Amino acid sequence: MSDYPDSFAWNPGEREAFATTEWNPVLLEPGRYLDTLRNGGWFPNTPYQEWSADIWATCKTDWERMFRIMCAPEEISLAALDDRGGPSHAEYPLRILRAAVSRFELRALPFVLEEARRHPKDALAAFGPFDVAALAPTVAKVLHGKKLKPAAEAWLKRHPDAAKHGLRADAAGKGPAKKAALAALAVVGV
Repeated sequence: MSDYPDSFAWNPGEREAFATTEWNPVLLEPGRYLDTLRNGGWFPNTPYQEWSADIWATCKTDWERMFRIMCAPEEISLAALDDRGGPSHAEYPLRILRAAVSRFELRALPFVLEEARRHPKDALAAFGPFDVAALAPTVAKVLHGKKLKPAAEAWLKRHPDAAKHGLRADAAGKGPAKKAALAALAVVGV
């Protein structure tokens, strides 16, 4: 565990880019998917903005969890981010990871860490504004990949102190984690 304090900061234009996501709000329009669920009796025919916490709590599938994170009142959305006992299909959580970061910033960190654990290569795209030592081992692990190397190097250069703190234990260890940590630390000049 690192003693490095977690922080968060946007680069110019980054928040707007994160807010653009594969989450498709068209599915909420009249006659689309949400209406199909309503017509099937899964949800009431009232506007979702008027739903109670009890109704939001019935959102259990991957898509419904994504819907809760993106559209529910903040308290309910944050609870959905923290609900890691649900389905673990890669498709839906990763589709909204950057948008959730845009909405909740540092408060989305537990969600980002969970997706980094489950799907490190895909979750890397959401790491940018996080100056968080706990992300450094994941970045080091994906650094060797040709496709991900530019994004991993960009995070390391943007957050060198977090990288140094987060990789200290792995760099002192053995095996593949040590090799990855040393390669990542070389990027930041250590």
